[in-house]
Amino acid sequence: MPTVVPLPPQAIKELLEAHGYEVVEEDEYNWAFAKGDEDEPVMVPKAVELVPLEIAFHIARKVGFNDYFDKLHEVVPATKTDPKVH
Repeated sequence: MPTVVPLPPQAIKELLEAHGYEVVEEDEYNWAFAKGDEDEPVMVPKAVELVPLEIAFHIARKVGFNDYFDKLHEVVPATKTDPKVH
């Protein structure tokens, strides 16, 4: 199985919104996303180059690993993520 790697905040935002999450609160440093009746919002820092690995993994579990990796391959060319490509 591929390894979860951090993505830029904007890519995480797009991924969550594609899965029905909405920004419910925002400040200059973070977004808070919620979906339906989920108890806790998903916090995503936006003032970073890449989201921390712990948050990336949490989001991959929320949206599904396949969709997370699809977004990864959209953001990062295959030559950087596929060890078989030289």
